[in-house]
Amino acid sequence: MTTLTVTKHARPVRTQILGESTSCLQESLLAVAAQVRCEFVEGMLILSGNVRSYRHKQIAQECTRDIAGVEQIVNRLQVVR
Repeated sequence: MTTLTVTKHARPVRTQILGESTSCLQESLLAVAAQVRCEFVEGMLILSGNVRSYRHKQIAQECTRDIAGVEQIVNRLQVVR
């Protein structure tokens, strides 16, 4: 499991954060994004599901890192080939 801590000051609502996360993943990972789930709990964005490569796993984490309100990312994505 990879954990990345990001300091943010804004506190958008949960649905806005999940919407931005989903949009970011769809733009960055295209078809693979359907297999990625996002949960948001108390400043922590949890990514889970399956991706096709370690590069996709890293892209998912990087594209969600600048979303306002996300203080920490827990990357539980599994690489399935």
